[in-house]
Amino acid sequence: MIRIGGPATLDALKGTSTQGPSGVSWPRTAITLLTEALKQRDRFAGREVPTGDDRRAKAYEDRVAELQALTKRRPTNAENATFAKHLRKHAAEWFLFLVDPQVPATNHRGEQALKVPIVNRKVWGGNRTEAGAKAQSVTSSVLATCQKKAVDVFQFLGNAFRGTIGKLFPQPAAVAAN
Repeated sequence: MIRIGGPATLDALKGTSTQGPSGVSWPRTAITLLTEALKQRDRFAGREVPTGDDRRAKAYEDRVAELQALTKRRPTNAENATFAKHLRKHAAEWFLFLVDPQVPATNHRGEQALKVPIVNRKVWGGNRTEAGAKAQSVTSSVLATCQKKAVDVFQFLGNAFRGTIGKLFPQPAAVAAN
């Protein structure tokens, strides 16, 4: 699912070319549309507008229609045209956070989750083998999952090495019954 990437998406728009008559207006209009959607989300949160409220559905439909109208205007430069094509293809997905407050408007959490393994890989000098890459991938995933589930990583790894199932993964009913 594609979502507004918050600062990253807005920065990408700010970085697009603004040369030519439609080059100037297209990125600014897109930035305004995305920024206004985020402000609308904040207004809904401040008023505690419930998930099933018609105002949420109307706001979503209006924003999607605005995005579709904007992307029908073909930007003259290639960067803006490529980005407009992407926005048009995923128009229905960009504003889901207006309908459901549980849907994050940005991918910030995902980017932050990737930050530690990437920094570690750079510090360690990268993965020199396919096996090293796989080992780092599994280790990073286990560490992140333990942290999110508030499970002691050393206890979990000890259980894993002893062949017992840790609390990190739910036990199938058949295994739990034995």
